[in-house]
Amino acid sequence: MKTVQHKAVEDLHSLANPEMMPDYMRFFKTGKEDYGEGDKFLGIKMPDIRKVIKQINNWDLVDVTAPHVVGAHLLNRDRTVLYEFTHSDDLWKKRIAIISTFAFINAHQYDDTLNIADILLHDTHDLIHKAVGWAIRNVGIKELHVELDFLQTRYQKMPRTMLRYAIEKFDESLRLDYLKGRI
Repeated sequence: MKTVQHKAVEDLHSLANPEMMPDYMRFFKTGKEDYGEGDKFLGIKMPDIRKVIKQINNWDLVDVTAPHVVGAHLLNRDRTVLYEFTHSDDLWKKRIAIISTFAFINAHQYDDTLNIADILLHDTHDLIHKAVGWAIRNVGIKELHVELDFLQTRYQKMPRTMLRYAIEKFDESLRLDYLKGRI
């Protein structure tokens, strides 16, 4: 199954105009020792690019970019901005806050992920439930005991979607125990 991003890349390549490439390469200075040396262009006009980009929604943009841009940038920096985003009324800022922590999870740094998950535990939006559950699950993929400790006192209060995402990789019997409240 193709993701929206893969489809967008295919669509952009289908709009490539080789006749325009030399003009763009000259304009953006891609010659030897120029600032854009090595950059490649497809020769696509901006209105056509905008049509393709409209296919990608905020959800796609956040999930694809937040860990690699925001998370990577904050990996060894102050993360206060993520907590500000977490307390925002803006859905996308909250989603950026939790999704950005995937960079931290990959670096085996779980505290901010779990702190932000705790703050978002009672959020009302389904896209936040999914993102938080996904983040908790990924902590468990790295360190199952950390996820289990987090879930121990929270799983019964979590929105059902969040819990389902969080325990998705558990073996069948453990997953059922969580879903039936038998932990």
